[in-house]
This record gives sequence, C-alpha cells and structure tokens, in this order.
Amino acid sequence: MNTPKSKLVTLHLRSQPATEIFLIDGNMTLIARGAEELVHDVAPGLYKVRSRKGSRVRDRLIEVHAGRKDQQEAAPEIATRSAAPLRNTTAAHAPQGTAAERLSREIHLNQGSGSSSLFIYIRDEQIIKKQQAVRWELPPGSVSIHRLTGEFVTDLSCGSTDPAAGYCGMNVRLDPGTWRVRIETEPLGTYEIFITTVEGWQTQVFLTPADFHYAGTTVRRPSLKDALVLMGEQPRGFSQGSEQSDAALTLTALSHNRPLLPQNTLDALSSGNFNDPLLGIYALHVLMIGRQKDHHCNTDTLLQNLTRRLGANHPDLMALRFQIDPDSMPGKQTFDTPPLLYPSWRQMIRASRLNNNRIPQSGILSQFAENILSIKPWLIHRLHPMENQPERKTTSLASAERIVANLIHLPADIKTMIGTQAHPERQNMSDLEVQILQNVLRQSSLNAYDVSGSESVSFPTQARRLVNNLQAPGYSIAHAAGQLAQKFNIAPD
Repeated sequence: MNTPKSKLVTLHLRSQPATEIFLIDGNMTLIARGAEELVHDVAPGLYKVRSRKGSRVRDRLIEVHAGRKDQQEAAPEIATRSAAPLRNTTAAHAPQGTAAERLSREIHLNQGSGSSSLFIYIRDEQIIKKQQAVRWELPPGSVSIHRLTGEFVTDLSCGSTDPAAGYCGMNVRLDPGTWRVRIETEPLGTYEIFITTVEGWQTQVFLTPADFHYAGTTVRRPSLKDALVLMGEQPRGFSQGSEQSDAALTLTALSHNRPLLPQNTLDALSSGNFNDPLLGIYALHVLMIGRQKDHHCNTDTLLQNLTRRLGANHPDLMALRFQIDPDSMPGKQTFDTPPLLYPSWRQMIRASRLNNNRIPQSGILSQFAENILSIKPWLIHRLHPMENQPERKTTSLASAERIVANLIHLPADIKTMIGTQAHPERQNMSDLEVQILQNVLRQSSLNAYDVSGSESVSFPTQARRLVNNLQAPGYSIAHAAGQLAQKFNIAPD
C-alpha cells in the first residue's frame, strides 16, 4: 500500500568520505543508494542503513518517526585502514608517525647522483595492539631494493630500526627510474612490486607485517598487497596529512573496482590543487572505472598536470594515456617498464593484444609476464626459480588455443590427476601455467553440469574465451600453453 506523499519523511543520511550508503526497508529490499550523502523520501518505519568501504560493511537499524518532515541520520562509520601511520586511520600511532616523518628526511644510503629517492617504512601494528613492550625485528634480507635488471642495491640493514617501537625505515637516494622492492617470505617464495622514482620527488612505500603460513610453519613478513605507496616533493618527505588519507581511500576504491572518490579529492583534481601525483594516478584509474561521467575533472588537463610532474615516460601514466585515448599512442611506441598498478598492467596487455609489439618479446617486461599475480591494486611479481630460462621457442596464440581446447577435452580422471598439487610437474609451473590449468579445470566442471549432454559452446570457442581473458601478452600465453603441452604430453593439434 502506497503511503500518501504528505505522510512521507525526507530522510537525510550522511557518511564518511568515499563511503557508499545503502537504505534497506523492512522487507530487506534495497530502496536507495548513494555516496557520502543520501536523501530519500520514506514512509515511517524501521530501516537498515548499510555503509560500505571497499570490502568492509557495517549496518545499523534506524526508526523513521511519523509526523516529521525531515530526519537526519548518520550512517555507520568504517575506519580507514592504512599501512602508513596516518592520522584518523586504524592503528594510527603518533610515535610511529613521527618516526616516519623524521626518517623520510634523512639519507641512509646514497646510490644516485640526483634528487630522486625511495623511502621504505615498515611498522608493526601488533606493537600498538598489545600495548606493551614487545621486541620486534625483521631479518635484514627480507626487504630489499633491486635494479630493474635484478642486481641487489640494499636491504633494511642500511636503515634505522627501533624494535621496541615496532618500526624500521630507510631512505635511499637513487637515480630516476624503476626499481624492484622485494619481499622474501622464505618457504612461500619471493615477491616484488615495481617502484618508479622521479627527479625532485621521494617515492614512499609503507608496509605492515602479516603472518604467512605454509606446511605447518609461520613467518612474519611485510605484506605487499596491503602496501600504501605515496610521493612527496624533496626535501619535505612524508606527511601525515589528509591528502595521504585520501590516497588510501582512493586505493581502497580502486582495489574493489568501485568508482568512488572523496569529494575533496575530486575538488582538488579539478583545480589542480593537490601535492601527491600518485593520488592523481590512483584517482584517474578510479574515474575510468566504467567510464564514469558524473564528475567535473578534465582528464586531459589532469594528464598534462601529471606529465609535467612525472615525465611522459612514467609507466602508469603511459598506460592511462592509452586507456583514455588509444589513438594518442605513436605507432612504434612500446611499454618497456613495469608499472606500479595492476590496472595499468591490464591496459598494457590490452594494447599488446591490438599490437603484439607494444610489449616487446625481447624486453624486460616479457620476463615478468608469466608470474604476475592478480592482486589489486598493485602489480605483484612472484620470482620463479625457472625465470631466467634460455631463449623461448616462438609459439602462436592460435596454437595455444588449440592446446587449451585439447586440455578441456581430456577425460575427467586425467584432468584431476594433472590438476592435483602433488603432481611432480606442478612445482615447476609458472603462475600463468597454473592459471591456465585452473581455468581449464573450472571450465571442465561447468561442462560436467551441461544437462543437454553436449556442451552448448564448443571446446575451441571455450578455449578462445579463456585465452582472451588471461592478463598476459600473447607470446607469454603461447609459451605457457606450450609448456603445459610438453609437460603433460598434449598435442597442440
């Protein structure tokens, strides 16, 4: 039964920045949604108000009272998580924040001739939570910096550590370029992200340790997936200000593919009044989710602003430029340097599918392509013991599709055997090989439920769809499929 308009109450809901609001009625039906603010006319009664920030959700019940014209309510609060010791975030800790600011302004090792630097800061939240003296330290070799070609530069031993306060920081002066920040987790392997340093800027990587479990053992190492990467002008270093918190919020939206930015970030981007260029890169990626049009930012102007600060060859900017306007990329231009962000990598792959030479097969990016993990927002590379292989035999993408189709067509018992973790070849597979195999097994499971008795989509079509969804250059997919064919004696034709 519809409520007369005269008896409706205008409900005003407000939430924290970059937080989604959902209004749900007593029948558990979603009746309205918004971001940061929601205004909706409702009948008197009980309602559920839900807040969502990334993957985190909180609910509260409210009663809308009869006889009112308007009612103000606050949506449930969800604290912002951050690896950096930022104010107004979970596990904010003043001593760790002060130490980060101080250490970011010191030079612990000089490996460059310009004013570009890389600051790595690790803090353990357990020290805060336990509220007692707990000695904490990480093995020096567990966090290290390497050149893009792999040569070791330095590790935590060059920095400053306070085990009682639970932090370690090192600021290394480096030449402008792209560097590998590597985390060694012992039995779980070695992982890294790619950090680009720029003349006149300090790139800042904040990490928090997590427990990694494997085969009955536990090691505590910094977690790359929870990292926060910022930039600050030299010689200011790190600041605990609100813009840094906005970067953390923006990364949360990007990680969960949500086109949601704090209003003050949108205002800063529109006016060009922001300090951290990485905030601009993160925000541009968020704005491009679903090609959102309900904002007032001029993406071309923002790109020009970022290019002036970071240079035209910054890998994440190159990827964004292609995403916004593919025709703007010169015909012979290539992607030669790995980006920081996984969404940037997806755009590079998209470009390589249109033109296979965009990611040169002989370039350094091709060395990483088969061991990239699909963990947003960062492009995380897992070092593989077989990474430095001899020159690869060229295989066509069409041949890869035939191999995948033959894999899907194999009898179920054979696919179960090769899919088991105990299979002797499993330990020698690249991540891309494992991903192909898992997708094949998933597709085979779907085919098993085909009640018609024959697959509604042919094996070649299934294989083509599977291959097209892989986030790697065509030649990497072809090589990985060829390796699977060789390991499991599967004919490509």
